[in-house]
Amino acid sequence: MEGQKFRHEYKYHINTMDYISLKNKLNKFMSLDNNAINGCDYNIKSLYFDDFKNTALFEKILGVKDRYKFRIRIYNNKSDLIKLEKKIKHGHLVAKQWTSVTKEECENILARDYSFINNNSHPVLKDFYSHIKAFNLEPKVIVDYDREAYTYKAGNVRITFDKRLKTGVNDLGLLNPEVPLITALENNIIVMELKYDEYLPSHIRDILSIGNREALSNSKYVICRKYTKTNMWEEN
Repeated sequence: MEGQKFRHEYKYHINTMDYISLKNKLNKFMSLDNNAINGCDYNIKSLYFDDFKNTALFEKILGVKDRYKFRIRIYNNKSDLIKLEKKIKHGHLVAKQWTSVTKEECENILARDYSFINNNSHPVLKDFYSHIKAFNLEPKVIVDYDREAYTYKAGNVRITFDKRLKTGVNDLGLLNPEVPLITALENNIIVMELKYDEYLPSHIRDILSIGNREALSNSKYVICRKYTKTNMWEEN
């Protein structure tokens, strides 16, 4: 953890009415994220990786405090920005390490051709490759949703509403805009995520009624793994 910048992160399930109420209050003083299209949502599609023991999955379910997982992420079904990310968790603290990869490099990863990494010195790519070799890291599931995000400068606060959570039906074609997806969470349930640095301003805390909400233990990754062929009920 030394030298790594961590932030607080909490997730909550809310219903549509709660979302509308919170949105109307927050958008009076928070800024809509720059990624928003036409002042609304933007799409996020991620391909998550796990090892042959599904360590990331089971550590999350068991509530292991220190854990991590790798994913490749695209936005709005475009390949102009493709991120390879390592998400590191320490309880409710989170940090991300990432690097961009080209469409060709992403296709090579999906084809399990990692030769290009030998010519790339980025530590995230090197770390990713070492996990592939040591633990047989491989793609497991696509997680897809539409995000509405708000930011607030004081405390570096970011509040997101993730809607219409879907997952691939055992299809890992991340770069295929026609990849078949199924609903993974009822459309009237929205995942609200709260992230901030050292402190959360009191007026935001009051609006969100943090003291009255219970943070989620399951992530979108865990929810979507229920629909894969090798899921948590079939293994072990």
